[in-house]
Amino acid sequence: MKLNLVKLSDGEHRAKFVCSAYDFYPKQIQLTWLRNGQEVTEGVSYSSVMYDGGLYYQFHSYLKYFPTSGERITCMVEHFSLSEPKLVDWDDSLLSEDMTPIAFGLCVLVVGLIVLSSGFIYYKKHQPHTTPATEMLARPEDLLPGKPSVTE
Repeated sequence: MKLNLVKLSDGEHRAKFVCSAYDFYPKQIQLTWLRNGQEVTEGVSYSSVMYDGGLYYQFHSYLKYFPTSGERITCMVEHFSLSEPKLVDWDDSLLSEDMTPIAFGLCVLVVGLIVLSSGFIYYKKHQPHTTPATEMLARPEDLLPGKPSVTE
């Protein structure tokens, strides 16, 4: 049996935990939510037990709640294949580990933009000065008789 516990945000300052049990047989299973060791029934919902197409099943339970600092959220699984209930605690460090690739990518992006901007500025400052084509055009006073033309 595999167990997965994730925290989602539903955009209302509420947390939504998902406790998922995969690859279990027989079909009968129970998932219970605990907050600081006490059973939680409010804000709990369940999927139906789903057949995965092989020999096994999967089942999901959801907990919506308003978080408070220092709470311990636990998903307890009871199943025939377990000699005792399995407890999986939510660990806030999992969230920070999930953010590591995103933070790394943002750092690479910022450094890349800095290097690109610096290169562009360096190129513009060290580019040989050329006279714009509009300055090379003859002015009417330069075409007066007795003055050399631009083409001479």
